[in-house]
Amino acid sequence: MKFIRIGRIVFLIIAIGGILASSLAMAQNSSGLKQLFYKGNRFYKEAKYEEAITAYKEIIDKGYESGSLYYNLGNCFFKKGEFGRAIAYYEKAKLLMPQDRDLEANYRHVKSLVQQQGSGFEKYGVAGALERFYSRFTINGMTVFLFLLYLTAVLLAIVFVIIKIPRLYFGMGIFALTAVFILTFFMLRERSLNFGRQAIVASRQVQAKFEPFERATTYFTLSEGVKVKIISRNDGWCKIKRNDGKIGWVRKEQLQSI
Repeated sequence: MKFIRIGRIVFLIIAIGGILASSLAMAQNSSGLKQLFYKGNRFYKEAKYEEAITAYKEIIDKGYESGSLYYNLGNCFFKKGEFGRAIAYYEKAKLLMPQDRDLEANYRHVKSLVQQQGSGFEKYGVAGALERFYSRFTINGMTVFLFLLYLTAVLLAIVFVIIKIPRLYFGMGIFALTAVFILTFFMLRERSLNFGRQAIVASRQVQAKFEPFERATTYFTLSEGVKVKIISRNDGWCKIKRNDGKIGWVRKEQLQSI
């Protein structure tokens, strides 16, 4: 019995030690990431943009991302005159902090500097209005919004049972909530499906080929800053789709994924 108690105490000590060691490692890692971030900021202020980019990308390679990090990367590429990559990183930042005014201002400015060539997959009319409305939400924000809609529907049902509100009002409320829920769900689904499948043309002018090799015939050209969809990847090449539906192959390094 005594040995069992000792064993439990030893096990408890080891468990606590493991938790403390893990917490210490996480704290050290967090401290290291902050140092890298501040290092990148210092390089940026000193106009050492390549060094700043290296520091910021090292943070990403360690598995961390944030809107501020992508925003700073976009600023670095903007200062270097690489407008396509700047746009791509600004778009990455917008996914994480969609309502930041400084980010939006920089994004609009750099887009005005590139020669737009039917540059994206913009939607107009009702679809465009919905796209602009939901662009204010992050993916997490849309998920929370869906949960709140569901919770509201449940509360409405409870109120209907307890207070006996008119069936007409209840039906109208449930219909409206269901419509918004379905719409939000499909917008969230579309954004999730497009995650990692969109890119910005990062070179001044890119020749899209019929096949994935240099000697293949050029099908069409793309200017810097144009948004495309990535259909597949093959040995350093990306099969992309333009907004007008044309499909071609471009070198991977000519794109910056979003």
